[in-house]
Amino acid sequence: MTPAPEAPVPGAPEPGGARTRPDGAEALDGLAGLTWRPLRAEDLAELSDLVARCERFDDPPYRTSTDELAGDVFEASDADLADGTIAGFDEAGRALAYGRVRRAGDGRSAVIGGGVDPSLRRRGIGSVILGWQLARARALVGELVTVTTYVEDGMGDQVAMLEEEGFTAQRRFTELRRDLSQPLPDVALRTPLTLEPWRSELDEQVRLAHNESFGDAAGAGAGGASVESWREGIANVVPEWSFLVMDRSTDRTPIAGYLLSGRYEQDWPALGYTSGYTDLLGVRREYRGRRVATALLVAAMRAYRDAGMEYACLGVDSALDDAESTLYGQLGFEATRGSTLWARTLA
Repeated sequence: MTPAPEAPVPGAPEPGGARTRPDGAEALDGLAGLTWRPLRAEDLAELSDLVARCERFDDPPYRTSTDELAGDVFEASDADLADGTIAGFDEAGRALAYGRVRRAGDGRSAVIGGGVDPSLRRRGIGSVILGWQLARARALVGELVTVTTYVEDGMGDQVAMLEEEGFTAQRRFTELRRDLSQPLPDVALRTPLTLEPWRSELDEQVRLAHNESFGDAAGAGAGGASVESWREGIANVVPEWSFLVMDRSTDRTPIAGYLLSGRYEQDWPALGYTSGYTDLLGVRREYRGRRVATALLVAAMRAYRDAGMEYACLGVDSALDDAESTLYGQLGFEATRGSTLWARTLA
């Protein structure tokens, strides 16, 4: 599109000929009559409005706050607006579609996400953005890159688009909730294990325990979560809802288990109830089978209930082992809905 001479439009070339679009965006030229360019820091409000419109229409069991979007898209340590984002703007400067590509910490994969305004759905825009994302993933990561994305239940059009592009379902995740109006059990840990409040000065010890508990699944590829990714990941922790189990048998006092909670008030209208959310729960291998996870979950649920919350919520990998399934069932958790991880490896 040719910009008007009186004033630049979103996505117009910068003075001096600076590149304003990531490579490979040519396929988007003129698509839906929009002007396409990378996101900029000043686009946060517009992107937040677009995401809000998409979420109202799709009705996932959450809502993304402007602060969350800022941290995830614009301020994260791995954010690359110039090469990893694209957005379509109308003549009034409204964002009506976007896509993003993020190189994962393992160096071998990329995570994609995006959205199209409900008023422009079923026009092929999402498919063109997906094609751009695949090309950018290859450019950012290289050959044999695995591209992944999460899809909430009920998003049939999105699933069909991914299947058409060669994606396959890899893992399923389920959201669980527990009614806090029901009685909670008493859980006693055996000495020398003690249940204690979360303390920020133990963040590094908790990170190491997390990496030990989950290995490469801890969130950042080989070696688990880095210091930087860990700090970003626990930015929303609610201290009074978070707990540790410590081993007091030695002066080192190692961490046996941990539970970190978040308070996502923006989700409550969509859910129809208030809740405390368990973001992270882990038990180091040598302490499993000693009711550490049970003690942590019950402590968190008491804290949620004391704060006036109606439900305790958490998300789990649907491929739970028998012990985990039994634990959540015995504590009264029930499944609500879920999401699926889709992936495609580009040869």
